[in-house]
Parts: sequence; C-alpha cells; structure tokens
Amino acid sequence: MKKYSRLNLLSNAVLDNTGEIINRIFESKYARLEIEIPTSDLKRAQVFVNTVNELIEDEVDEYFTVDKLIVLLYRDFLRQVDQGMDLETLANAIRAKMAALENKTLKVKHYLALEEDMDLDSLKQRVKAQKKKRMSYSVVTFKVYKQSVLRGELLLHDLAELHPNLEMTVEDLIALRLRDVLKEIKKGDYNILANIVGLLT
Repeated sequence: MKKYSRLNLLSNAVLDNTGEIINRIFESKYARLEIEIPTSDLKRAQVFVNTVNELIEDEVDEYFTVDKLIVLLYRDFLRQVDQGMDLETLANAIRAKMAALENKTLKVKHYLALEEDMDLDSLKQRVKAQKKKRMSYSVVTFKVYKQSVLRGELLLHDLAELHPNLEMTVEDLIALRLRDVLKEIKKGDYNILANIVGLLT
C-alpha cells in the first residue's frame, strides 16, 4: 500500500475497538513530522507568531510557536473536513491552492515570445540567473498526535481513490495549509490573527 506519510500509519497502526491507535509500552501517542517550506514563509510565520505572543502575553503562560501554529492549522483543516466537505470539493481546492503556490520556474516557451534573437549561450545565462533567484527552503519539525496523522492518511487515501493523479503526503498537505494561510496573512487578512488569539485566550 502507498505511504501517505513518513509514519505510514495506514499500513502499520494497530487500532483498538474505539478506533484509537494502540501505543505499545514506551511508545508515545505523538509523532514528529517535518515539512519543507520557503525560508521567507518561515520568517513570515515567525513574525506572525511573535505578533500573537505580544497580544496574548498577559493572558497565557505558554508561548505560541511556529510548530504550534502548524499543528493548530492542521487540526483546523481536519475539523473542516469532518464538518462535511466532500472529497471532490476538497480535491479541487487542493489543486487550486497547489497551483497558486507553485514556484514559477523558468519555462523555455517564455523565450519563444521574445522578439529579439537569442542564441544558446544567452539562454544558458538566463537559466543560470533564474536558478540563483530560486527560493531557499527551511525544514520545520513539529510534534503531532499520531491519530491526527492517521486521519490525514485516510483522507489522502480516499482522495487518491477518486483522483489517482493527486499524489501527496500528510506532510505535503500540512505544508500546503501553512503556506496558504501565510499567503492570506501576506495579503493583509488578519481575521486569522483574531481567530488564533481567540482560541488561545
């Protein structure tokens, strides 16, 4: 069976009669996952988290962190799906968000539209310059309930049955959700800030 996360819980998890994962002795109910996101998005998330901490500092004892933001957004996503989002709508939304966040890479057809003559050396120089402009990425590690990972794996399994060409992992899904929210914040949508502050206080 295809792996839908690093943990591959769909194949490996043992469940009790309530559907909870049975954790063997000395085994945690949490798992560590990691996602890769553009470094600029990580910095935006750090600034956002700092803003949240400034707003809640007198009301809570614990600092809000980027990894807590990631888990909060993932759990919120799962909650939205549980509240009745059908798989077709979800697949279309995922595709649209992936396309919107896709890194625009150099395409040869771009140069075909140029009126000036371009030789192979000029094209190579442009490709080299474009590669230098590409984003740098950072890895973020966070702790999440294994049960939540299993729910994500099941969701992706169901999506793959309907849309076999929609290949992603739970980690991809979490990174997509984080980047999508950060894109909204970048646009100036601070309803997200108000909602998170409301949840934490």
